[in-house]
Amino acid sequence: MPPIKKPENEQQKSAGNVRSASPVNPLANKRIEQPSKSVSESSGEMGELSESDRVLIEKACRLEQYSGPAAYRECQRRQVATARNSGPVSFEGVPQSDRVLIEKACRLEQYSGPAAYRECQRRQVRQLKATQTSTSDRK
Repeated sequence: MPPIKKPENEQQKSAGNVRSASPVNPLANKRIEQPSKSVSESSGEMGELSESDRVLIEKACRLEQYSGPAAYRECQRRQVATARNSGPVSFEGVPQSDRVLIEKACRLEQYSGPAAYRECQRRQVRQLKATQTSTSDRK
């Protein structure tokens, strides 16, 4: 009976030549580049917005990235325009504990952009003040 021959890779290991295994998928180690700055970002449109508005716009347009750069940039342009026309929310007289609850109630609206998020917050503040008013009227 002929001697059993070890597989080539085992022969190399026993000889002290250890080779690193190559990945199954050659693209696995390829670095994925981040998209370049968008037209609205590079032209300064988003530069005038607050950091929180930029984050909300990024969340709102995340799915548009899968439709291509034109759709993504158009989404950003729409969001920037509506964010500019949406003023800040007044939390005057709203305790911090209620602000936290308002933030939780409007969490999903973050994915619709800054204008939708602020509108949700305004609605929550109005509802809160309406319940406080009706409660004080009963007394």
